Amino acid sequence: MDVIDIRKLEAIGLAQGMPLMEMAGSAAAEFVTQKFPAGSHVVLLVGPGNNGGDALTAGRILQNKGYEVTAVMPQPPGPTAKDARRALDLWLKNGNPIKQDLLDAINAKRPDLFIDGLFGIGLNKPLDTSWQAMIDNINSTGIPVLALDIPSGIQADSCQTMGRPVIATWTVSFIAATRAMYDPSLKKYIGQWHVCTLGLKDPDGTHQS
Repeated sequence: MDVIDIRKLEAIGLAQGMPLMEMAGSAAAEFVTQKFPAGSHVVLLVGPGNNGGDALTAGRILQNKGYEVTAVMPQPPGPTAKDARRALDLWLKNGNPIKQDLLDAINAKRPDLFIDGLFGIGLNKPLDTSWQAMIDNINSTGIPVLALDIPSGIQADSCQTMGRPVIATWTVSFIAATRAMYDPSLKKYIGQWHVCTLGLKDPDGTHQS
């Protein structure tokens, strides 16, 4: 599905009052609990858009379930979209810090998992040098990565790599999968992937949960 069609479904859900970010965060957190035990150290990679809000929401839920969660946001002030900003405010209100330096965060205690919430399907330009350096550092650690929507660094419609993308172990796409998820040349970045429709209708009109 094209990004514009996913955005249309998203808008329908929001107009119906569906808390889509909370639902996406809950789905991501549930996925983590199936792979890692409570007490595991999860590092959130928080970008400037709703993808970052999804990661923060997942992190808040995981923290409530007994996971150790660290949030890294390399470029404050962080998300400006309404729901993503609310997710950040909730994270901070709970007394959780935001770290800016990835290496400081992972050197303090090696993570068991990264959650990639840097760009998702919103990326439409090449990665700049600072973002690319961060992604290269993530990939060099060998630590498993759960990407939300799509590994950061891939353009969802064109299937182009906008630099060297995150190499994910798993990818969970929300609402629907984009074109890039079906491109065999990107399999090495996407890893095992799953779709969580959040209860919205897919392109052929069926309804999934």
